[in-house]
Amino acid sequence: MKNLIFLSKAFVTIVAMLSIGLSASAHDFEADGIYYNFSNSSNNTVKVTYRGDSYDDYSNEYYGAVSIPNSVTHNGITYSVTEIGNLAFYGCYGLTEATIPNSVTTIGNNAFMECTGMTVINISNSVTSIGNYAFYNCSGLTEVTIPNSVTKIGDGAFQYCYKLTEVTIGNSITYIGRYAFAYCYLDSVTSYCETPPICDYCAFGGSFSALLNVPEGTKDAYVNAYEWRNFTNITEIAGVEGIEIDKKAIEVVRYDIYGRLLSEPTKGLNIVKYSDGTTKKFIIKN
Repeated sequence: MKNLIFLSKAFVTIVAMLSIGLSASAHDFEADGIYYNFSNSSNNTVKVTYRGDSYDDYSNEYYGAVSIPNSVTHNGITYSVTEIGNLAFYGCYGLTEATIPNSVTTIGNNAFMECTGMTVINISNSVTSIGNYAFYNCSGLTEVTIPNSVTKIGDGAFQYCYKLTEVTIGNSITYIGRYAFAYCYLDSVTSYCETPPICDYCAFGGSFSALLNVPEGTKDAYVNAYEWRNFTNITEIAGVEGIEIDKKAIEVVRYDIYGRLLSEPTKGLNIVKYSDGTTKKFIIKN
């Protein structure tokens, strides 16, 4: 049985690597120990990438607690950090915690794959999608909360997270990929979605004895929905509106009147976007 599981994991890893390509370029620049690639030069955005010259350069990997900033300045230009790139933290066994800022909207394929030492994932309300195998075999994770902003969880996103016992899903999820939570052996799953998300094959494989909590009045919908109907213990919960990770809106990015990114309040008109989606304008006199 162990040999079969090993072969299955090896096959998934190979497929995942092939699906995103192995010829990713090296980083464009480094700042405070974090490496970046330009993602869109026209609007000054960057994505976090792996350290060293390749994703499997284990001599120079991230370790400990890593806090990713909302923005970073390089050669006098400020860039907004909007993505955790494919393979960015792949195989960083010494990584224990990663804080993802409110500017990030996408967690790429295999982004934290095989980060077996990581015990906390702080996913902000700005993230809208979690890529394929993003947290595959992060065996140190014990619970995961997916905020309301996320609409899609990719294939195998949390597969083989053996210690993961509790999953909470925000109210905007529409799709959960195949094997997303397979082999996690969950004790409880809480979904705040009034319409059961579409689940691909074996999305929760191995966890159907877990307690499934769903919004009041939606039990019948879950009982009749593919994959969800396999749960043997479904309970309705009342008075819930979803998951708000960020209790207070914070500044995500700041522009001047010409659309140039600013790293701090600057004299003149400042346009500020916040983590709750609002935008405000300020006149800085000094």
